[in-house]
Amino acid sequence: GALLILLLRGNDESADRKHFDAQRTSGNPDDLRGKILRIAPKSDGTYAIPSDNLYADGKGGKPEIFALGVRNPFRMAIDPKDGALYWGETGPDAKGESATQGPRGYDEINRATKAGNFGWPYCIADNKPYENYDFTTKKTSGKFDCAKLKNDSPNGSKKDLPAAEPAMIWYPYGKSTDFPAIPEQNGRTAMVGVVYRTNDGARAYPEYFDGKLIWWDWTRNRVWETTVDETNGKAVKINTFATGLEWASPIDMAVGADGAIYMLEWGKGGFNAKADGRLVRIEFSGK
Repeated sequence: GALLILLLRGNDESADRKHFDAQRTSGNPDDLRGKILRIAPKSDGTYAIPSDNLYADGKGGKPEIFALGVRNPFRMAIDPKDGALYWGETGPDAKGESATQGPRGYDEINRATKAGNFGWPYCIADNKPYENYDFTTKKTSGKFDCAKLKNDSPNGSKKDLPAAEPAMIWYPYGKSTDFPAIPEQNGRTAMVGVVYRTNDGARAYPEYFDGKLIWWDWTRNRVWETTVDETNGKAVKINTFATGLEWASPIDMAVGADGAIYMLEWGKGGFNAKADGRLVRIEFSGK
């Protein structure tokens, strides 16, 4: 029972269950957990705070925080052209909607060009709000307002929070009506690879790939390339990347100086992978 509640929601304020309340961590600006942090290291071993961090002056929250309200960010990419940050976010396991607790679980691909609040544990996907559910009384007092959030948990900060930023891409276990290029499949583990920028390398991809976000789902063993509108930050089109290739649970990716993409694969079988992990070079064939 306890594990199931944790995977479904992150707002359990019941006595003696603070570890089930993400308002203590992700939604708490006075805590560094459940955040993406940004610092500027100095040569003497200390660091400075970038002036455009979310709480750069230290008022209202920890100055190191760049992104507040993240649940499980894993694998990031920075666009070398404009510095936009992308990351994959693994969502809760709820397979269906709940009338008393809120939306089903979604995995996300997020994009940030400035510091902000990305919603967890109050909102998910394109700012679908959870219910303000009381785990003791088993009643809800209504949906959270993603545009006007407040951490009022006894385990939290008792502070107003910035409005939640919606994800760029989101998808559930089932069919994605918002992004039909992502097929229905059991399992979700969204990860970001690279933002490809063409270079002068001997193995550089053609101009078509310039600016494409390449990402994958580790559990589903599928890889996509996505066209992003750099003006509004929206995903314009999602295509399967390198059609015809079989993957062995991608876990990391980088662009080499030669312009090729290098992928580290965990190995077939996911958590039960055998000793077949590998490092591969993906070249453009011209076809």
